[in-house]
Amino acid sequence: MGDTARGWLHRLAGLAGLAMLGIALALAVRHLTDMWRAQHLTGVWLGLAQAWLDGNAYPPLHDNGYYGGTRYMPVLVALIAGLSRLTGDLLIGAKLSALITTGALVAGVMTESRQRSGSQGVGR
Repeated sequence: MGDTARGWLHRLAGLAGLAMLGIALALAVRHLTDMWRAQHLTGVWLGLAQAWLDGNAYPPLHDNGYYGGTRYMPVLVALIAGLSRLTGDLLIGAKLSALITTGALVAGVMTESRQRSGSQGVGR
């Protein structure tokens, strides 16, 4: 494959990737305030973040016949609680934390991929 064809293929792949990221971002923004695609784990994180906001970072493991406790690390729960306090809404705080952590993951993967491949970006 020639350099010209390879350059166009790289540009096309870059544009396709940007289009997919744009669509994902548009969906995330569109559904920021509803429970679209929320699963049981979302409920766990929302409950733990609410407990954190109520001053109970780690619920007791066993209390009054109820099982509680947590096996989740406090960083994500604290992030959700902090963003919920800033926005005034627990669900929006949780969705914003998902956007922030996903953005950090994508940025990390892109940085590592560029370092390993030696690429400076699309078409360069």
